[in-house]
Amino acid sequence: MSQPFQLRVDRLGDAACVITVAGDLDLATAPELRRAVGAMLGEGERLLVIDLTAADFVDSSGLGALTWTQLRARAAGGELRVAGAHDDVRRALALAHLDTVLTLDDSPEDSLAELGISCERLSR
Repeated sequence: MSQPFQLRVDRLGDAACVITVAGDLDLATAPELRRAVGAMLGEGERLLVIDLTAADFVDSSGLGALTWTQLRARAAGGELRVAGAHDDVRRALALAHLDTVLTLDDSPEDSLAELGISCERLSR
């Protein structure tokens, strides 16, 4: 059984924003991710990390939200990295060929390191 959906936003000063998704990212919850991303971009955030470490399941709506996020981040002159996707989520990304479109990292810390941001700023 999946855990309840939760979305948490950690702002790392003016460096980046980590959006942590827990539970299912699906038709019912993908709009919440889109709203959060839209708000972050609207407030000037440009480097986004979506942490899927605690995501149990991602359906086509969730995959669409990730793709939408990447398009919006790039249009704003920013960058998106997707972190911590477990094997089932990575398999869904691969089946949709999004593993070649999205930048996938093993952990949020890896994403931040790739962006040149100190992992010490990430509070867990």
